[in-house]
Amino acid sequence: MAALIYFVLFFVFLLFKKNTSILIYLITIQIISLIGAILIGKDYVIDTFYKGYNLAFTLFILSIYLYPWIKIDKISSINVKSEFKINRLTYAILLGSIIPFVTFTLMIYYLFKNTENIYLLKGVEGALWDLYAHMPMNSKFFTLSYYLYPISYFLVPLHFYYLSKKRYKLSFVCFIFSLNIMLYGLTYYSRSAFIHYIFVYLSFFYLLNNILDARVKRYLKKSIAVFLVISFIYLMYITNERFGGGSYYSSRISSKSIIQDPFVYGLFDYLSQWYYNSMYLLDSYNFSTFKGQISLKPILDLMGQYYLIDYNPNNSLNIRMALWPDNWYTFNGLVAYFVYDYGYLITIALSLLYFNLIMIVRPYKNEISLNSLFVLVLLIQIPLMAIFYSMVQSIVLPSIFLIPIFLYLRVGYSGFIKDSLKVYKKK
Repeated sequence: MAALIYFVLFFVFLLFKKNTSILIYLITIQIISLIGAILIGKDYVIDTFYKGYNLAFTLFILSIYLYPWIKIDKISSINVKSEFKINRLTYAILLGSIIPFVTFTLMIYYLFKNTENIYLLKGVEGALWDLYAHMPMNSKFFTLSYYLYPISYFLVPLHFYYLSKKRYKLSFVCFIFSLNIMLYGLTYYSRSAFIHYIFVYLSFFYLLNNILDARVKRYLKKSIAVFLVISFIYLMYITNERFGGGSYYSSRISSKSIIQDPFVYGLFDYLSQWYYNSMYLLDSYNFSTFKGQISLKPILDLMGQYYLIDYNPNNSLNIRMALWPDNWYTFNGLVAYFVYDYGYLITIALSLLYFNLIMIVRPYKNEISLNSLFVLVLLIQIPLMAIFYSMVQSIVLPSIFLIPIFLYLRVGYSGFIKDSLKVYKKK
């Protein structure tokens, strides 16, 4: 209840200040999730000093990741130094997105066609990998697609950029291939893949709607509404198939829950379980950590695959099950993931670094560079998905892709920071 009160007061403060930044969108997600935790009886009783400390620490860290977005507001134009280079970069990203798009689409088709109830497989140990092994597809295509698809994140800001330039065909192609973000998740039956993509897309529509003309905005709003309805229906279908119309939750409903219908309870549990799980794990923390293996898993997997380091991909799962015996498969929230991955001090240091980076790349006089949007499309995923888990491992690879992108645009990481700091000093 204390966490909900905190974010409600935060929300009221923004309304009082007549603030229209993306922060309103981010805090709304927190409020809805925390209301859900109360409805299903998963509020966490704070009855000791240590629990109070962990609650305060949780709110402190979440605030650091949320508050700088108050400065991301009223963007009316996107600054591009070289239209020619952006066009070439766009086509290069689209070209790199073709392989994962085709691979993931074929995989999804095969999985749906050759499985009676694909959603039950996710709960059977090893069943999903057995099905992958029998697919008539070279595994190298999936491996290549896994390491290529993160570039599709950059197609989201490019999609809106080309909409503002009224280059609608190119904008539509950018949108289609940006769906790689969602398609990848569907290859392992993830419901959160839909939520992840929808959150990212809606956040950028919220950020950049002022750069679009009225006709395009009206059309986009209608299209988004249709997409949301279709996605909601499909999510309901997935939930029903995977959890047997609520039978999975029938024996798990707390007597404290206001919601007693198993199906509805399952939906709210999906959205809100992080709070109780996070507080429980923080109270159980004994300074044993994953040593960064959750955040760096994609890089460790890649280096281990080519024998650059001695690393078994199963190591992270084994450690996860050892440290989180009852929560290795649940949503545990951003703060629990960070504390168990880095410890308290490094969590604070990285959070402050994040805060300052957002402050550096924020708009200046309602204008923002496309380079900054490439950074923001990655960084916004951390607070967007904070009610589920850490998104660091999902943005590690695309962050590396930013290096050649910035070098091509003759910015480079150092040049990008220097240019941003010049603007920052003016701000």
